[in-house]
Amino acid sequence: MAAAMAICRERSKRPRRPVGRNIKLQEPQKKPRSFPHAPLSFHYAENHIADLLEQLQSQIFARKSKNVDILHLSSEICKYLGGIRFTSCKSAKDRTAMSVTLEQAMVLINDFNLDDKEMPRVLECMRSEGTRRENTLKNIGVRKYHFNSLQLMTLPRLYRPPPGTYGNVGS
Repeated sequence: MAAAMAICRERSKRPRRPVGRNIKLQEPQKKPRSFPHAPLSFHYAENHIADLLEQLQSQIFARKSKNVDILHLSSEICKYLGGIRFTSCKSAKDRTAMSVTLEQAMVLINDFNLDDKEMPRVLECMRSEGTRRENTLKNIGVRKYHFNSLQLMTLPRLYRPPPGTYGNVGS
């Protein structure tokens, strides 16, 4: 682990190059037009990063609708390489709130040893009482996420708001 951390520190001193990948949670995923055929292991990376890159490549070509594993793997890869990553939906409101709160819960589990059985409770608390609900009040004047029942059915399970926190409200 110490070797991996040293690699990440060294890597963080190198210039950053932006990389983008759009994942729409409410639309089926399409295979990218091309994927670099470069070797998946780099001389400065530990086996773990190479494994993550292999998993990411596999998920990119997987025939899965709404493959959020791509988001989770790319997030972990960015973290290990000292990269910068942004999360945002089209309006940067409700789906972004679901993604950000999920990522916050993952940080609590992975970096602060929160029991992973607590994830549903943590997500419900953050999404019903956290700052994201205050953002909805500032954005649309109501403390509710703007999801209708059809949208909720199409969202992956971990990206759904708690009951009573959403409704078909104006934006």
